[in-house]
Amino acid sequence: MQFRFSAFVIVLCGLLGFGQTPYLPQPVSVARADDTTAEALGTALLLPDMLDVMREEGRASGDDLEARYFPGTGGAVWASEVQKIYDPARLLPVFQTAFSRELSQIGVDPAPILAFFSYPLGKRIVTLELSARRALLDDSVDEAARQKMDDMRIEAPPRLQLLETYIAANHLIDMNVTSALNANLAFMRGLRATGALKDRMSEEALLAEVWRQEDRVRSETADWLLKYMILAYGPLTDADVVAYTEFSRSPEGGALNRALFAGFDAIFAQVSNELGQAVGRWTQGTSL
Repeated sequence: MQFRFSAFVIVLCGLLGFGQTPYLPQPVSVARADDTTAEALGTALLLPDMLDVMREEGRASGDDLEARYFPGTGGAVWASEVQKIYDPARLLPVFQTAFSRELSQIGVDPAPILAFFSYPLGKRIVTLELSARRALLDDSVDEAARQKMDDMRIEAPPRLQLLETYIAANHLIDMNVTSALNANLAFMRGLRATGALKDRMSEEALLAEVWRQEDRVRSETADWLLKYMILAYGPLTDADVVAYTEFSRSPEGGALNRALFAGFDAIFAQVSNELGQAVGRWTQGTSL
């Protein structure tokens, strides 16, 4: 099974410096992140708005699942069930718990990260990222972004190298592939739990099936990341992109990246497993 991976791709949210010099927090005593700080960071990163976009992406994923497993029979009831699974009110606490736990375990002081988002540029970056994610829900925008990506790969402008350097510095392809494969495994486990898998596949068989998808997932993830960044960071200068990359290599940037992946991985595991169970029930005529 393969989802729309735009719903499972995570990028480090905007932590940019000014001009040529990356924003680096001043030395401070290390503090452990608490739930209040994690919640404030989530708000600064526009997490509630991002979960709303993910719900829209989930609507498309639900359509894909219906078309594959029980075409033409789900209708409004299935769509409503999918929307409940992607309900931001359910997912936000799941994210915050995992996000806060990861930041606390790393031990980095989150205050400088939070402080950055009081700067206009920090707010602008997060807004650009959210706007791009939302825009890609439109097939025409998605196609235009893909065409621009293809053109840039042929022309190889300096901006392409800057974006690819940023992706590599943050290990975004490997981390997103891992997240996507884990989400697919959770989906398969959900299917199995309902008895929908014909041969009640063993855990080893499920893992083998998921790993067979790795090359395809890696290719699609690499394309989506670059397409997204071309769209989101188009208004930024090259110096801004360089500064973004340098910050992401700092302890604060690395800690935030790890915590974001932890938070979204927790969401994806829950959503994917619940979707698998829901599909299993529908294929067996026992939908809720």
